[in-house]
Amino acid sequence: EDGLSFVVRDQASFSMELLPRYFKHHNFSSFVRQLNMYGFRKVVNTEHGGLRCIKDDYQFVDRNFCRDKPQLLELVKRKPSSTGNSNVNNNKETDENIAATLNKVLTEVHHLRKDNDRIRHSLEKLKEENSDLNEKNNNQSIIIQKIIKFIWSLVHQQNSIQRQSRMMIENGEGASSSQYNAEYGLHNLEQEKKHN
Repeated sequence: EDGLSFVVRDQASFSMELLPRYFKHHNFSSFVRQLNMYGFRKVVNTEHGGLRCIKDDYQFVDRNFCRDKPQLLELVKRKPSSTGNSNVNNNKETDENIAATLNKVLTEVHHLRKDNDRIRHSLEKLKEENSDLNEKNNNQSIIIQKIIKFIWSLVHQQNSIQRQSRMMIENGEGASSSQYNAEYGLHNLEQEKKHN
């Protein structure tokens, strides 16, 4: 309530539901021992002569455990144990394990960055190639459109010439139509010679 301690209201629910989420056990006594190792003290209520039989409440306090002051939490540290040498060895092994794990993680991060750079480079290259292909495709489309227009104009011109020839023949303009056909035939002959 004052933000200087925390209270466990229901030991059974706390042990069965909350403890297993954060610890590898659901033993409340082990949790209390851990709290003691980190400097937390159990607050004994003077009501009922210090006996807590009536309520299942447990209150714990630490001077660096204060509501709205999360910066103090880094001061909550495990107390040094009386078996100094074994802890030093354990800490040394732990530090070595942490260093090895950290080196492994850093190496993996380095490889991932290299892979990421390679992928980014490949992606940029693919974008450039895609842009070039789009440009070539557009140019080819323009050329194809020009060819189609040219063929269409030739077909249209041929149809127009044939219509004019028929009309001249039907109107009895034989001499002029034969003259026209001769000129047209001569023109075609010249074109064939040029191609050969």
